[in-house]
Amino acid sequence: MSVARLSAFSSLELSMAAFLTPLVVFVPPFYAGEMGLGLSTVGIIFGLTKLWDIVTDPIAGSLTDRYGPTRGRRR
Repeated sequence: MSVARLSAFSSLELSMAAFLTPLVVFVPPFYAGEMGLGLSTVGIIFGLTKLWDIVTDPIAGSLTDRYGPTRGRRR
């Protein structure tokens, strides 16, 4: 795959990364400092949410593939 094509595909993620980067940078220290949680606890919570996504995303994808939308096509 060419560099131009890879850049075109990855450019779609740029807006999400711009939105989520401050969340990942500023929220864990806030939870650890202001809310009184330990950094390890915050890391475990964030890690568990990612593991939960690993499990639920394929299930949601297969369900949407099996049972299509009631109106029109899915895009």
